[in-house]
Amino acid sequence: MNRRTFLHFGGKLTLASVAAFNFGCSLQPMIDDGNKVALIYGTRYGATRDTAEWVAAGTGKKIDLLNIETLDFEQTVKEYATCLLGSGIWIDGPHKHLIELLQTHKETMQEKIIAAFIVCGTTGEDEAGKKRIE
Repeated sequence: MNRRTFLHFGGKLTLASVAAFNFGCSLQPMIDDGNKVALIYGTRYGATRDTAEWVAAGTGKKIDLLNIETLDFEQTVKEYATCLLGSGIWIDGPHKHLIELLQTHKETMQEKIIAAFIVCGTTGEDEAGKKRIE
């Protein structure tokens, strides 16, 4: 990677982290310090986990980061009063386990979710990227 490409990529990453941190800051008034808060995320390559960490840091509150892949749905629904959700987007939509959690605990989760975010992006630099954009 040449210097120009590195700086361009680094600038985008910095913008994404600042935006996620600011999103977390905007959630501060909605988070009650007396409640346990979970930020449940689904990630494929790690970008959503990174974004979840930036959002959590922005809130300035104690938030447990929970990977949907290793989550016990029943325990999580019982244990946490407030939830934030994050997922990457793939060809068929948000993370399948996140959808499963929402479908199997629909009524309970509606009362707990205060915010959600989606992480997505691709380039048109190769044929696969062009297909995803289409």
